Amino acid sequence: MCNRIKIKILAILIITLLIDTQLLAQSQSFLITKYSTDNGLPDNRVNDIAQDSLGRIWVAMASGIAMYDGYEWIKIGKKNGVPEIEYIKIKIDEKGVMWFLPKDIYKQKLVYCVKNNWKYLQFPEDVIVKSNHCNSMDIRYRTCNPEIFISTINQGLIKYFDKKWSKITSKSGLISDSISCVLNISNKIYISTYSGISIINENGIINNYDFHDQKIDRRILSIARYNNNVKNKNALLLLSGDWIGEFCNGVLKKWDFEFKIPFWAMNDPSSIIFNSSGTVLFGNSASIYILNISSRKFEKLILENPHSDRGARSMLLDYEGNFWLSSLRGIYKLSNITFKSKSKSNGLSESEVSAISQFNSGKLFFGHNYGFTTVYKNETLIYNINSSTENKTIYRVLDSYYDKIDDVVYFVSFQKGIGKLHSDGSLTWIDSKKVKNYHSIFKGSKNKIIVCTDKGFGYLSNDKIILFNESTESFVRDWIFINDSTIYLATPTGLEMYNESLYPRFRRFNSANYNFYSIFYSRIYGILLGSSQGLYILKQDSIINFSFSNQQITDPIYFIIQDSVQNIWLGTNNGVLKWDGKNLKRYNKSDGLAGNETNRAAGFVDSKGNVWIGTDEGVSMYTGNEVDYSLYKPKIMILGFEDPSGKLYANDLNVSVDPEKNNLTFHYRGLSFIDEKLNSYQIKLSKVGSKWVNQFSTNSNSARFNNLDYGDYVFSARVKNSKGIWSKWQTSSLVTIRKFYYQEPIFQIGLLSLFLIITYSAYSFTQQKKYTKKLELAVDLRTKDLRDAQVELITSIDRYKGIVDSQTDLVVRVDAAGKFTFVNDAYCFVFGKKREELIGKSFIPLVHPEDMESTIEEMKKLNEPPYRAIIKQRAFTAEGYRWFSWEDYAVHDNNGNIIEIQAVGRDITLQKEVESELEKRVLERTVELQSLISQSPLGIITFSSDGYLLTFNKVANDMFLNLNEYLPPNKTFNIFNDEFLLKNNYKEKLLTLDAPNGFVLSSPIKIDHNKNNIYSNLFNHELVYRIYSVFFDEANKIFVLLLDDVTEHQKSEEISKRLLEERIRISTIIKTIETERDRIAKELHDGIGQLLTTAKLKLDIIKMKSNQNRTEIDDALNILINAGDEIRRIINDLKPSDVESLGLVSSIELLCERIRQSSSINVSLSVSNNFQAKKKKDELVVYRVIQEALNNTIKHSLCKNAGIDISGSMKELNICIWDDGIGVEKKLLNKKKNTFGLNNITERIKSLNGEIEIVTEPGKGFKYLIKIPL
Repeated sequence: MCNRIKIKILAILIITLLIDTQLLAQSQSFLITKYSTDNGLPDNRVNDIAQDSLGRIWVAMASGIAMYDGYEWIKIGKKNGVPEIEYIKIKIDEKGVMWFLPKDIYKQKLVYCVKNNWKYLQFPEDVIVKSNHCNSMDIRYRTCNPEIFISTINQGLIKYFDKKWSKITSKSGLISDSISCVLNISNKIYISTYSGISIINENGIINNYDFHDQKIDRRILSIARYNNNVKNKNALLLLSGDWIGEFCNGVLKKWDFEFKIPFWAMNDPSSIIFNSSGTVLFGNSASIYILNISSRKFEKLILENPHSDRGARSMLLDYEGNFWLSSLRGIYKLSNITFKSKSKSNGLSESEVSAISQFNSGKLFFGHNYGFTTVYKNETLIYNINSSTENKTIYRVLDSYYDKIDDVVYFVSFQKGIGKLHSDGSLTWIDSKKVKNYHSIFKGSKNKIIVCTDKGFGYLSNDKIILFNESTESFVRDWIFINDSTIYLATPTGLEMYNESLYPRFRRFNSANYNFYSIFYSRIYGILLGSSQGLYILKQDSIINFSFSNQQITDPIYFIIQDSVQNIWLGTNNGVLKWDGKNLKRYNKSDGLAGNETNRAAGFVDSKGNVWIGTDEGVSMYTGNEVDYSLYKPKIMILGFEDPSGKLYANDLNVSVDPEKNNLTFHYRGLSFIDEKLNSYQIKLSKVGSKWVNQFSTNSNSARFNNLDYGDYVFSARVKNSKGIWSKWQTSSLVTIRKFYYQEPIFQIGLLSLFLIITYSAYSFTQQKKYTKKLELAVDLRTKDLRDAQVELITSIDRYKGIVDSQTDLVVRVDAAGKFTFVNDAYCFVFGKKREELIGKSFIPLVHPEDMESTIEEMKKLNEPPYRAIIKQRAFTAEGYRWFSWEDYAVHDNNGNIIEIQAVGRDITLQKEVESELEKRVLERTVELQSLISQSPLGIITFSSDGYLLTFNKVANDMFLNLNEYLPPNKTFNIFNDEFLLKNNYKEKLLTLDAPNGFVLSSPIKIDHNKNNIYSNLFNHELVYRIYSVFFDEANKIFVLLLDDVTEHQKSEEISKRLLEERIRISTIIKTIETERDRIAKELHDGIGQLLTTAKLKLDIIKMKSNQNRTEIDDALNILINAGDEIRRIINDLKPSDVESLGLVSSIELLCERIRQSSSINVSLSVSNNFQAKKKKDELVVYRVIQEALNNTIKHSLCKNAGIDISGSMKELNICIWDDGIGVEKKLLNKKKNTFGLNNITERIKSLNGEIEIVTEPGKGFKYLIKIPL
């Protein structure tokens, strides 16, 4: 007894705390999160709060407007065109329009936002004549137009409708001008005042209710819609200074409980709100109260500190059931919690709880790092095992066991020993001098209490530890008793079974890779095991993964317990999991759990069936009050994306970006406020019209996708909240990555066309060379004739120009009837008449009769802008009829009638004669060209302007055989409707022939059937079409078709293509062989090489320790050294790293040196002239050829000398590899050419477009002669 008292005095400090309530008796069942300027809120002074349809939180502050998307607070201000003043109220109407009401509306604007566009309404100065303090606002729609109602503190209502502002006051029928709140329900406007309720129906009629007969305080401080009344969804909750009531159909039902709200001032807003579970919050800036409708329990809500706490200016219930309170100290979010918790801040010795147990009386035991706490009814006792945290001894309570017989709690302190705590609070320590660390405690067979230590197992007897099985450390974390003799033990190294009736008593299961924390026996599932890698089950002596209803668990499982209603609880490092037989649910700090990390001995079910969870931040008790969050799916919002330049693109329109901007960053937000920090995302980017999808999970609010190929993409995202509930997939608008210009089909077609033109031109060059020379000679002759004619014409034109220039222009004026009013001297001279003979006479008789009609028709243009006409006509002069060109101008009066026509004329008789001569000579040249066409080696066909056959030469007729059948008047073939041109997509190009210098060149077109009569002789031929447009003048044009049969040319191209494919195939095989050599070399180095080194070290150790004959060990060591050398040689042969680092020549020198050292062959190397391979990989191929040839020499030649002679130039590399060995007969060599060595050498040389020749005879050695183009 004395010893026990001494231990108490030296080791335990007991502090008794008397508190007003039992553990966890506090009634506030909310997890409170504060938002302030400390964590991003722009201003702590928040007047109102609202949530839009996307889930975003909006606040009206003393300094403006802000929005919270679960990730960041964004201030809305001058950059958005929004005044940064104090706003008092936010209202989001039925169409999603957000309205923001300033506190003082005098000379201010009503701000509103429609689809992210900010607008405003100016308050009129004729209605708002002085400062007005507003406190509430609501909107209803009439004929699709908003009708806005704004309440003031003492000046009634302000209304806006149909672009007009007006006032509604007590003079208009309101019950009072002192208004506290305005609310729209089913298009009826409810107004709470300091004298009762007023209701404005859809027709504008006002009904008042003053509740005078009920003898109550008629001040209505706030109103809210009360949806708890199923029969009438238009019921209201009314809040007064000392009562709450339901108001429905004009009848008030006052609730039966008493309270008193502190009253500050009329401009201090009051609020009331409730949720579906029956919790009502109400109050003002002074204080907030909670009322539970079902339990009738009423209390004050403590947000931070009971001594300095205040209330709220407004309240919001979000779509997930969280309450939001705005205040002058920031914003408070109240989330429903399923647990009630306790930590050091409200009674425990320490926050971390590592073990839990209970006495028969119901007293609870909580183990900590430096002590423990007991709680019973109104009494909490704190025990400190060690008061100093600087002591290096670890006192943490790791485990506990309750002995029902003696009503004693045994607990394990890691380096202190076993604590024995009696129900009366007395404590005894049990330890052993042999033991340093104590791990766990549990009941063994025959009711023995077993202790696991660093010295093995021990059992307690007369307050002493009796050790047994001291050979190994036994670190047991958890245990279960299956029957009186079998115990299963969970350890860091696996699962063990102990049975006294078996031999050996201990059995270890094949579980070396598992780190077990917990073990539990379920009548339904069997033995469950919690490990660092998740949940497992013991099944037929095998340990396998286990999941509840295919819900995989990969968290570390620290404890497994079962409550009184058969729920299975799993402790993890991210809260706890509960399996109720149907659903697996996770609880963490967002549910009120004290901490997220649980401890292995801190999962406990007390005698009343309560579940207790000990964590690193406190202990929690499960209340069972749960919200079904599966009813509230989180929301996801895709903001848009950003290109590499930082440009932002919204998500409301389809977007195309340039191909070089193909690194896109998408931004998105998950709108769930249960615990927004634990939101996670699943995102994917899909390519439209393709199976390509990039999908992954992330915790980030943005995702970057790099090097996207051209095409159309759609981005999708969904969010998972802290409860594991997924939102629906949200999809972005279409994002298009445009192609580079060289990826466009038109560019590729153009490139292909250019290639075909060049190819065909080269092919046809030699065919047309003779014809071209002959044609050039003929053209030179014709050109000389034309040049002579041109000189003659120019001389004539100059002569004519001199005559014309030497005379004065003819100038006349005539009236509207065509009678001369003026003629100049030049006109009189040319026509041989006097001025008096012409004035007043008509000019018509002087015009040639054949030109009369065209002259009159051309003069009609003088009646239309620009009132000008050019007339060419013959007129009768003193020398007979001559050609004249007249330029006429009309003079009009104010009514648009012609007054006078002024004309200026020139004699063009000589010009007309020259033109006639030119036409004659062109006709002659056309006949000569047709003669040349008939001699052309190409098929030439001409077509009329509408596409019908005109002429053809002999070559064309020989190709088609029957072209005469298609000459006019037979019009059965038209070049614009040619079947094979249209089928090969040349329709659009044929249309371009109408332009001057029009030209169409086709790729080879195959005539794939003979059903078309005109092509019947050309079946299976390939033709190239060249079509030119030839314009003689605006009215005369023809089309010339040059047709070339390229069938034989196409066959030769196919053969070249097959040769190219064969070279590519050989190159691919060689590349594959080199890759495989590289892989084998690495495996030899990393695998067998390491094993040989390890074996050598082992033999060295054995040699040092052994006193016996060491000869055999030395032999084994020599064998290993030789094996290592051989492995290194093989690695060097497989992967010639020398080529990569030293170059080809130096690598060959090293190869020759290795052969000289490893064999009796003298290998020489001769190199002349410098050479450079095109690519590094070509040098590796040359090295392999020489290596293979030397290997053949070593294996087969029996030579003494060998050599390599290398000579090079800018164009060619020559290699000679020789030896003086036994040689090979030619017949035998031809049989061996397909052997692996020679075949390898030949294939590699072919891959470089090289040649190889082998020279050998029996007894005269062997020689490889190799040529490789550079």
